[in-house]
Amino acid sequence: YHRLDAGVNFFLNKGALSHIFNIGAYNLYNRRNPLYITFRERFVADDTFVKREFVEVSLIQFLPSFSYTLKF
Repeated sequence: YHRLDAGVNFFLNKGALSHIFNIGAYNLYNRRNPLYITFRERFVADDTFVKREFVEVSLIQFLPSFSYTLKF
């Protein structure tokens, strides 16, 4: 399991107000990280043969984000 998260903040000050813009990304290189592993049975050909296999289940791959903060 590994991922790369990145973010950048931009600051803008106007008098007594401070604006902060944040742009970021979760799992930047879009890797499928397993959340859990489950067991599955599949029928192959004419339903006479059962194939048993372990399957990795993952959720979020790449997720961009944006936020805005106003301080006064």
